[in-house]
Amino acid sequence: GDTFEKEVPVNFMIMIETFHRGVALYAMAQKKKGRQYRARAETIRKTMEKWMKCGNPNVVYFVEFLTAEHYALTSKLDKAEEHYRKSIVFTARTGVLHHSGLFNERYADFLQNKRKD
Repeated sequence: GDTFEKEVPVNFMIMIETFHRGVALYAMAQKKKGRQYRARAETIRKTMEKWMKCGNPNVVYFVEFLTAEHYALTSKLDKAEEHYRKSIVFTARTGVLHHSGLFNERYADFLQNKRKD
């Protein structure tokens, strides 16, 4: 978690670990409606946005996906759907198939639970 990032600040795995923590926190926030999950997920999304604005090209699709999760949690369904689709297309086109699969699963969960499709 946060301790790992402080102990080894230059390790590239921090991006991936931080992203996956964010995904888990957003999933729990949607499932349990807990404010503590949502607050931590928002912090992670904002951290990754900061990394992207500082010029890190490796977190662009992470930010896109976490933004979709944010909009799904705040019931902005049209925006959520747009960001889910963008993140899926981006990862599929760039060959990051493991994240594309994860994004498709979360998008399907969104459609089933929020859109009732």
